[in-house]
Amino acid sequence: VVCGASPVAIAVADLGRRLGYRIVAAALAGDLVAFAEEDQRVTGFDLAVVGVEADDFVVVATQGRRDREALAAALGTPARYVAFVGSRRKAEVLKAQLAELGLTAARIARLKAPAGLDIHGIEPEEIALSILAEIVARRRAAVTQDVTDVVEGTPRSCCG
Repeated sequence: VVCGASPVAIAVADLGRRLGYRIVAAALAGDLVAFAEEDQRVTGFDLAVVGVEADDFVVVATQGRRDREALAAALGTPARYVAFVGSRRKAEVLKAQLAELGLTAARIARLKAPAGLDIHGIEPEEIALSILAEIVARRRAAVTQDVTDVVEGTPRSCCG
């Protein structure tokens, strides 16, 4: 699920689709035209209509356009990965606001911010690559392997 229609959101949806993920775009009504026709589209950020499950991934890339609303909706799902595209400072402010709205500390702690692996990406496509790399790492990590090894920089060889 991609919340927002920022350049990063569009790039995440595009790359995710190329990697074989089913894309659900949740954005303000006028922004949904930015997404591909094959994507499922949801007006607004009511993710209850999407049916997000525990194996799903949610990326909030709203860039100041209803960040708090999108984050509250994303953290209200059982998704295994909820990430926010934005600075650490902005994420901390939003976390405090979400707590004031009544979200539990446990729900807020699930938020990965900033989203993606630290590959020093600047362009929207580079940021999208870092996010999808992190999603792939989490998805493919063996049950017994500590996923933090994968997403926090401990290199793993593909062949042992």
